[in-house]
Amino acid sequence: PGDSVEALDAETLAVRYRLRGHEPGFVSIATSEAAGLIATADASPAASGPRTIRVRLWALDTGEVIDEFIADGRITTSVLAFSRDGMWLAITNEGSVSVYSVAERRPEQTFLVHPFFAVFDVAFTADGSGLITCQSHPMLWDIATGEKRRHFGPFDDICQSVDVSPDGREIVFDLLGDIYVMPIAGGEARVIARGVAWDMQPKYSPDGRQIAFARARGGGDNTWVMNRDGSNPTQVSDED
Repeated sequence: PGDSVEALDAETLAVRYRLRGHEPGFVSIATSEAAGLIATADASPAASGPRTIRVRLWALDTGEVIDEFIADGRITTSVLAFSRDGMWLAITNEGSVSVYSVAERRPEQTFLVHPFFAVFDVAFTADGSGLITCQSHPMLWDIATGEKRRHFGPFDDICQSVDVSPDGREIVFDLLGDIYVMPIAGGEARVIARGVAWDMQPKYSPDGRQIAFARARGGGDNTWVMNRDGSNPTQVSDED
């Protein structure tokens, strides 16, 4: 149904439950196994007044709604992300990102990444003390102070997605169809996927040994995996 989000069984792909009652349009989703939660964000109902960001928390094992709150900003949210321990929830809104305390349902820190253009993606550092934003370049922010710790780059292209390795030592990100890795402490960026195909949305495997990514080539988007150093790229899905 148009107002619901479906949770599927990983092995059978059968629908386990549906998260119902979302407003029509874009819905953002994030999950945290550590906290046992799913977070969704959509527009608040039109009848409730100005259209703002409505965030709901659901039980990961049952799909039952636990709580909801209105986040700062307008309805243009595009990304949600939990910290690894499930304590923080990042919510993007146009060019800013707010980090919410999951337990207290209140913003702990807000970063203005760009005054005009939207933030495309975010990822927490392994220890949860920092947040990496993806816009014109990846940037590392300190959650406690609100200050920018590090600017990765500069690059000529736009960063559209980012992830942090399980060991917390490096980041992987895409720049207009190419995929790079870079030490989180700073240093040289190294391209690990480049070519005619458009490669994007890289994510580390739980053990950090591989990177999954989407590759657009020949009219279809497919899932691929490669080793952490970029070797042995292998197609997993087969979509036309």
